[in-house]
Amino acid sequence: MTEQDWSEPLLTRDVYSAYLVEHGSDAVDRDRFVRDLTRFGVREGTDGSGRRVLTCP
Repeated sequence: MTEQDWSEPLLTRDVYSAYLVEHGSDAVDRDRFVRDLTRFGVREGTDGSGRRVLTCP
């Protein structure tokens, strides 16, 4: 996956969509994708609007 700028929270759906485009039929499901990212310190939460976002401290 291309490098992400983690200075601001990123919408989970946007990051996962980019991942799907890059990996096509080799892509894992969304839950596994988020779980795999947690191994690198990425956390999923919600923003003030209730949207799912990814953050990296």
